[in-house]
Amino acid sequence: MKALAAAVPSRRTVYGGDLNVSPPGPRNPASWVWPAGPYTRQRECAQTSATSRAGRPTHASGHKLDYLFTGLKRTRCTVRDLNASDHSALLMRVRTG
Repeated sequence: MKALAAAVPSRRTVYGGDLNVSPPGPRNPASWVWPAGPYTRQRECAQTSATSRAGRPTHASGHKLDYLFTGLKRTRCTVRDLNASDHSALLMRVRTG
């Protein structure tokens, strides 16, 4: 996670993927894997506020495991079941101008 977040060259980048870890928070013992960049310098697709770590489930288990982060203005975040995987598709619309 640290290498992925550190590799983001600018505000105009979207990055993420199947990170196989729940969002950081007081009830997540694996929160130590999250570096400072995601959720602070960038925002996650489903993040509703600067302090929010909530997100809709993206896995058949009911957990959020898939993420998209960006510094661009987000206009939409959609989780779509594709019936082809145990993961749902995470779609984000951003404004680039």
